[in-house]
Amino acid sequence: MDLIGQVKAVDLMLKFLRGDMQRITPYPFVPMKPAFEPNAAFGLPTSTPEEEGVSSEYLRQFFEEMDACRGIHPHSVMVLRHGKLIAAGSWKPFTNSVPHMMFSLSKSVTCMAVGLAVDEGLFSLEDKIVSFFPEKAGRPHNRKIESVTVLHLLNMTSGANLNEFGSEVERDWLRAFFAADCAVEPGSGFDYNSMNSYILSAIVCRKSGQTLTEYLTPRLFEPLGIPPVHWDTCPAGIEKGGWGLYLRPIDMAKLGQLFLQKGKWEADGRLRTLIPEKWVEAATDTAVPTHRGGHTSHYGYQIWSFNAEEAYQYNGIFGQYVIVLPKQDMVLAITSGNQNLFSDGSSDLVERFFGDAAPAFSASALPRNVKELARLRRVTENLYAVRETAPLPEKPAEPAQGLLQRVFGKRAEKRNPPELPAAAELSAEALELEGRVYRLEKSFGSLMPLICAAVTNNFSGCVAQVGFSFREPGTLALTVWEEEKGGRNVLLAGLDGVPRRGMVSVNGEQYNVGATARLTRDEDGRLVVKVFVSFIESPSTRIFKFIFYRSATGALREETGVCDRVMMRLDEVPSVSVACQMLLGLFENDPAQGPAPWKRLGESIVQQKLSGRMSALTKPRARGVLLPPRESAGKPEEGPVQTATAEQCEKS
Repeated sequence: MDLIGQVKAVDLMLKFLRGDMQRITPYPFVPMKPAFEPNAAFGLPTSTPEEEGVSSEYLRQFFEEMDACRGIHPHSVMVLRHGKLIAAGSWKPFTNSVPHMMFSLSKSVTCMAVGLAVDEGLFSLEDKIVSFFPEKAGRPHNRKIESVTVLHLLNMTSGANLNEFGSEVERDWLRAFFAADCAVEPGSGFDYNSMNSYILSAIVCRKSGQTLTEYLTPRLFEPLGIPPVHWDTCPAGIEKGGWGLYLRPIDMAKLGQLFLQKGKWEADGRLRTLIPEKWVEAATDTAVPTHRGGHTSHYGYQIWSFNAEEAYQYNGIFGQYVIVLPKQDMVLAITSGNQNLFSDGSSDLVERFFGDAAPAFSASALPRNVKELARLRRVTENLYAVRETAPLPEKPAEPAQGLLQRVFGKRAEKRNPPELPAAAELSAEALELEGRVYRLEKSFGSLMPLICAAVTNNFSGCVAQVGFSFREPGTLALTVWEEEKGGRNVLLAGLDGVPRRGMVSVNGEQYNVGATARLTRDEDGRLVVKVFVSFIESPSTRIFKFIFYRSATGALREETGVCDRVMMRLDEVPSVSVACQMLLGLFENDPAQGPAPWKRLGESIVQQKLSGRMSALTKPRARGVLLPPRESAGKPEEGPVQTATAEQCEKS
């Protein structure tokens, strides 16, 4: 990064630390992503595990352990063997039928585009990248940047200075990439940098005369039966290459199966070569040693090694995986919202169940096992992303219980009864909040999770008001108003553990969400409403925690007789601390671990701004005051609402 770029980067950091999210990047947000409609047409043959030589009991244990591992936060898993889908599960409200953010897994798809372009003679791996963009390279540069080739970009050995952090402070990414030069001699060693993949995307676009998506659609996506895909672009309209792609889990699995089949695919009734076999072999020859997240692994052409014989993976941050296991003739596709940046328990779990140390699967079909297949399906159909609100499983009825049920019509007892107030008490609390609207003090806590906002540059206004309604049985309707000219969204959240799905609009872009809620009391007896809003297309779940209480004194309490005050705390999974670690790490060219001085400074400043008593970056809080009844009954979204401040209420 050149001197000007470094100044811009420092300015971005200062805005971030001050909470000035609306102006954090030099270019405005422009809605790109369509409103994804669910598409359950998978287009792959299906089979039972036993028919493909795998035990249903074994797969059930795999899903149960995936679900039980607290650090993974899985969203979906698909298992293929012999090219057939034998097991699939999604953790509600996440679903296999809606595209999910791929993050760096996008790089592996960019690799496929490069392989096709090289095969078509558009360019070669030895070509110097400055030759593609003479107008951007400008005056003669240091020989380091002039010696960078396409191959250096592919295997992450360019040594380029401009990384993802630089893309946040520059409008012209191509010009900034060449101006930043290289820190080390190209080809001298591995240096992971998503801007390498962006330049590959730009080269394909320049040489083909099409966007990356247009180029890949007839050559790859359509033959594989992948619906039209969305890929975020830079300010110049070039797909980001290293991130920004959205795919359904089944589409991920198909891309893994394609490489397992050496680039061949049966389409339109005939076997076609979609990717040259020699390119598949070169791309998966993970020969470049790396050190990432404290682990030693190897890298190929935008593809990572996997700790099993002949295996490899497409890998995205927060737990997006396509793991190809040639020895087992299997492919696994996984999406998740993992707390760890670059390594997590899901890959370890896959290695244990399907790697070299796992039991060998049968080459021929196993005997049918209807009972275990049914148990597997019960498990995969009852997975929930939010454990705190998940429905409690029914305890199997004992013979005596079954007799009581038949004679007296009594229900079987549930395992682990919920630690919640009685139904009558819950009803009374809900009645007290019905129709209430609270205005919150200013902060930069928003409906949009910070990780989603940072990846898409979609920083919304802070939450200014919240309203509550329980008119629909078993459902909380939470209305969220953003500050000033911001929008209004109504979130339906299931109180019965079953997520309610819907759409929200943030700065004109539509997002699929699913939400659940829980009512309880804290240790001081105060009413607590906790709402979990999962952004289904992303790794993130926004968590609202509202703590209601009455003013110690004051006319407002005497007038309403209800909880006139609310404390709001915000959290998200993956946590904000993870996002800050990634951002601060990129600032120092080490995304695996943020530098301690910057990390401590960031935490101290952000904590001080968001919450006076908070000790963790992950839980900013804002206090609110109940609007007077006449205002609550109106339409506050149509204009400013006049209400007392927190200080005025305390003094009254």
